[in-house]
Amino acid sequence: MRGAGIFTAGLALCVLLALGGCSTGSFVGRRLDNFTAYYNKFYNANRNYDKGLKAFTGANQVVNRDVYITLFPTAAPATQQELENAVKKSADVLRAHPNSKWVDDALMLIGKAYYYQRNYVGAEQKFREVIGIESRMADEARFWLAQSLIAASSFDAARDHLTESLNREGASRRWRSLMVLAQGELHVKQGEWEAAAEDLEEGLAHVRDKQIGARAQFLLGQVYERLEQPEKAVAAYKRVERFNPEFELSYAGRYGAIRVQGGTDRAEDALRRLRKLERDDKYFAYRTDLAYLRGRIYQSMGHAEDAYVIYRGLLYDTDDDVSRIRGQLHYAVAEVLRDHYRDYIRAAAHFDTASTALRQSVASPAIAMAGAADPLGGLPEEVVFTRTAIRNSDETAEMFKSFAAIRTEVGRMDSLLELGALPKDEFDAVVLDIRRRKARELAEARRQMERRQMEMRFREAGLSSGDPNTRGQQQFAGPQGDASSGFLYHRNQSQIQENWLNFIDKWGERPLVPDWRRQEALNALTERGPERGTSKNDGLGPVTGDRIVDDFLPPLDVSGVPRDSLAQAQMRALRAQARYELANVLFLAMNRPDSAAVWYRMVIEDGADEAVAQRAYYALAEVHRSMADSAAARRLYEQTLESYPNTDFANRVRERLGLEAQSSEHADTTALTEAAYEKAYQVWRQGGYAQALDDMVALALDFPRSAAAPRALLAAASIYTEWARRDTLDLAGRLVELLLEAL
Repeated sequence: MRGAGIFTAGLALCVLLALGGCSTGSFVGRRLDNFTAYYNKFYNANRNYDKGLKAFTGANQVVNRDVYITLFPTAAPATQQELENAVKKSADVLRAHPNSKWVDDALMLIGKAYYYQRNYVGAEQKFREVIGIESRMADEARFWLAQSLIAASSFDAARDHLTESLNREGASRRWRSLMVLAQGELHVKQGEWEAAAEDLEEGLAHVRDKQIGARAQFLLGQVYERLEQPEKAVAAYKRVERFNPEFELSYAGRYGAIRVQGGTDRAEDALRRLRKLERDDKYFAYRTDLAYLRGRIYQSMGHAEDAYVIYRGLLYDTDDDVSRIRGQLHYAVAEVLRDHYRDYIRAAAHFDTASTALRQSVASPAIAMAGAADPLGGLPEEVVFTRTAIRNSDETAEMFKSFAAIRTEVGRMDSLLELGALPKDEFDAVVLDIRRRKARELAEARRQMERRQMEMRFREAGLSSGDPNTRGQQQFAGPQGDASSGFLYHRNQSQIQENWLNFIDKWGERPLVPDWRRQEALNALTERGPERGTSKNDGLGPVTGDRIVDDFLPPLDVSGVPRDSLAQAQMRALRAQARYELANVLFLAMNRPDSAAVWYRMVIEDGADEAVAQRAYYALAEVHRSMADSAAARRLYEQTLESYPNTDFANRVRERLGLEAQSSEHADTTALTEAAYEKAYQVWRQGGYAQALDDMVALALDFPRSAAAPRALLAAASIYTEWARRDTLDLAGRLVELLLEAL
């Protein structure tokens, strides 16, 4: 019926034109031009535009709470064909009907299609054309022009345009409110938070569009969070519901209100509201998200152990999908381990995992939740991250990884020094006990390997026999592991043990020690008693009962154990330096001055003769100064200046104490002595024993009070001993000569 009516009206207009003339300037001609422009071109263009826009705005998008939400999304739909058709048909209107009343509508439609296609230059041109012809749509065009400039990151031009547009008289209230909101979003992108809050409040007072109003209300809550006004932020998040938003935005508003309130003194009220959401079936799909929020609230309340139980349960004890928040969970676990348990080694592992997961989520389509993502992937333009977003995960992971590596090395040197200081019989007993433990572990690994091989043979037999119960099962695919096992699982302990057992099967159980063949021949000639018989063989050599014969224990490399005084002195020096570096990481990078003080004191107490001790004194004074303990800091400054008056930081100590700095003639000798020691050491390594011996003794004579002097004398003794072993010449004369010079 509608089509028939249109046809009748068109026929009547044609009759009138035939009677009154065909001029497009006449009243009837203009009416016909408008009619044909709309129904032949613009009507279809408008339908194409609506279809294209629906492909983008129809989805109920998840809100990314880590970025400031955009009020007017700019992302293009998955397919742009409908928008391209809208542009072409609108352009046909302009060409075929340049005098119709749909010209400004066609220009606006082209501009908006360009905007959603992210062709901001083209959109700006069309909107300016609408403004230039003083169309009835000028206010709408001014709003869209502002949005195009903001989306193109032309912030200065957008600011000037909005200022001019808002100062005009006669602007409609509808478009003025939207331009005020656009100005608020511009302030957000430029970090002008007070101005953003004022504009968003003003624009929300008159906004008509429900979806834009809901997004603006959510953005206002985020801005108040940035301004550290939690009560206003909670109120703003709660007001999102007034605009009857889509489900995801409604959930984000409720979540935001609970999260912010959970960090205040009204955390118990937040927990009660959280329990209501958890009991509501509408939010069942978000149960892991809500459980994580409960843990964050507990953590902010100081209930770190309760929060830790929740985080660990989500990560390891449930079957729920936590992929969306896996990075945040690992980061939260690391925070609890760092702040509450002071377990920095385990915290380092979780920070590292969190860094990888968060890096992947930032580059994923999750950023599209902000409404400003690139349809081709990657980061959106000018995305502004919120204050609660985790943005330092990479730096934190690297920092804690450095700490873990140094701490592990310090622990290794502690163990080696403790082991090296044992008497020979005790040392041998410890080594034997370690080898026996390794043998038991290898035996257990062998049994597990044999069990896996039997299971594999059983499955293969089932597959080959066509057993319907096993048909379709995959065959054993080799070692299982994850990325932490390294390339080809070379760090997987199970695979290491299995490969060692395979080596034993092929090459025997010979120890990795010199003259093993001679020892093997002697053992073969030695009469063995009944206790040396074998009652079973598990691949590790002869055993009696469950006791593995000591001659066939797996080898243990003890070359790194310092067994003489020189090696122990060298390792203590290395340990003192490592402890100093560990304290620096704690103090300067991790902001843990109390923990750093413990390690600085260990450097001073256990390595007072080391060169690094003098720096540990000064660093310890700086630690006490940072903790506002001025009395302890002053004592340490005075002690440092008294013990090391000519160091490179002595003048800094004098400045701290309010004393006059020394003249340049008392320059630091530390760098000079260290360079001389390093030069002599390199000569020694290259075989220049005579020159190295002279240089080391000369260094000790010229700078007797330097930290390098005792090390130079110790090195001189080592050089002489090594030289004596390599050269049978009489060196006593040279040594006596050097000692006389020293006296």
